[in-house]
This record gives sequence, structure tokens and C-alpha cells, in this order.
Amino acid sequence: MSVGVRGRMHGLIRAQSVIVAGQFEGVIHCASLDMLSQARVTGEVHCEQLMVEKGGVLDGRCNHAPYEATLPAQRVLTASSEPVAIED
Repeated sequence: MSVGVRGRMHGLIRAQSVIVAGQFEGVIHCASLDMLSQARVTGEVHCEQLMVEKGGVLDGRCNHAPYEATLPAQRVLTASSEPVAIED
């Protein structure tokens, strides 16, 4: 799962690997989160491994927690005012 440099997402991400280059607001549950230099994550992060490039911003709470691979992958995105759930 990734959020591009111009991407803006709001909601819930539950995935094995997450890469954020743009903006995300909400909750992330993952095994690894890579925040690139232009990333801004606001909210809660629950992950096993976190990498933040110089310039990346994490504004919120971060917990070291094992990712439960048995949980179904989910992405909840806001394309309009209503959240949309997408399952892999």
C-alpha cells in the first residue's frame, strides 16, 4: 500500500507494508512503514518497523506492535466526504 507524493488519504490502512510519500491522516496497522522525505502522517501508527527519511513528519502516537498477518488487509480512503473500504 502506498500514498504518492501528491496523495492525500484519510481513514484506516491495514497492510503488511506501507509507504507514505504524501499526506495521510488516520490509523495505520502494518509490519513496516516507510515515510519518505515529503511524508506527513497524522494520527496513530501501530507497526513493527518504522523508517522516517529526513523531512518526514509523524504527528501523533506511534506504538511498536507486531502486525497480525491473519487480519484481512483493508484500505479506507476518502475520495469524497464518505469513506470507502477496499479489501485486497
